[in-house]
Amino acid sequence: MNNLKKTNAIQTTVCIVGAGPAGVILAYLLAMQGIKTLLLETEKDFDRNFRGDTVHPSTMEVLDQLDLVKGLMKFPHTKVDLFQINKQKLVNISSLKSKFNYVTLLHQKDLLKYLTDKAKKFPSFTLLMQTNAQELIKKGEKVVGVKCLQKGKWLTVKADLIIGADGRFSKMRKEGDFKSKSKSVPMDVLWFKLPKNKNDKNLSSGGKLGKGSMLVVLEREEHWQLGYIIAKGEYSELKEEGFPKFKKEFLSLAPNFKDRINLIKGWKNVSLLNVESSLVKRWYRDGLLLIGDAAHVMSPVGGVGINYAVKDAVTTANLLSKAIKNGTLTTRDLAKVQRSRKLPTQLIQHFQSFAQSKILSPTLHEKSIPLPVKILFKFPYIQNILARIIGIGFKRVLIDKSIL
Repeated sequence: MNNLKKTNAIQTTVCIVGAGPAGVILAYLLAMQGIKTLLLETEKDFDRNFRGDTVHPSTMEVLDQLDLVKGLMKFPHTKVDLFQINKQKLVNISSLKSKFNYVTLLHQKDLLKYLTDKAKKFPSFTLLMQTNAQELIKKGEKVVGVKCLQKGKWLTVKADLIIGADGRFSKMRKEGDFKSKSKSVPMDVLWFKLPKNKNDKNLSSGGKLGKGSMLVVLEREEHWQLGYIIAKGEYSELKEEGFPKFKKEFLSLAPNFKDRINLIKGWKNVSLLNVESSLVKRWYRDGLLLIGDAAHVMSPVGGVGINYAVKDAVTTANLLSKAIKNGTLTTRDLAKVQRSRKLPTQLIQHFQSFAQSKILSPTLHEKSIPLPVKILFKFPYIQNILARIIGIGFKRVLIDKSIL
């Protein structure tokens, strides 16, 4: 690597590592204020299999503030306003007091491409694809830049502030020597998809509980996205038992797919999501701030990962823009972001842990529908509370009028 050619250094005000939802939204919000912003993405495009595709009401409200919803809705998408389990109501999103009382299922690649294309209208916005941030550049204890690999060459980026928005496997978190605390998660998810057909009138987005098994069904524009939930670490055992047995167990939950299950040829058509949950103890150091999955890895319960990442981005823009523009940014300012976002993040992770321990784990091990689920079926008021927690969160976050 030392033999690679060096390029000239780039100087910017803010360098955001990772063009996921958190990084893209923050880059947009900073650039629209004239703050010189450089956004780095490791891959050549935004296309990934089975990355989070749920856009909740809280995120739609933010996009609406930016007048971006109408254009976004031109992309293929579906809407879910009610989540059922075994055909019984569990989460009633339509009860929300929001202009967007539904969850939008939209390919994340379309969301990210759309937002970055819109951000390019700002002269202060720059996006570099295939640029992999490798090392932090420090001056004493202060982070002053990142050293990147870009198409076989070294690229040095100097910035007043580095934002680590590079996801659950964050290089910036590792390089910054941040410590995180992991939570025990009792499950993993096997993701795969099957095409729609004309006989799917009785199918809808929701969950299916069986004896020792659970399935999540998400309706997409052109296919069904299916998440078969297994106990943590069970994948190897499942593979040893053979793919035919897996198909049989799947069909016991979803017999509607019997006419097309053979389109799934084997394990190569199934993606394992190793479910994790963790929270970084301190999200910042001088010159560097972590947001989104880099600061807190979410389990897939409620599908809230994208939306909490966006809340982090909006909060960062709200709290730091003035100091960034004035050149007065300090670690005290960075600490404000964590103070604002830590409690809501902890609360949603506790909510996810409760759902995992009281609903998912008993379903996978006790081979019966857990009592909490039976109670939820009977009380619409609780279903509406769940909708608020999942759809909006414990704290509503919108863009401050001062930066719009």
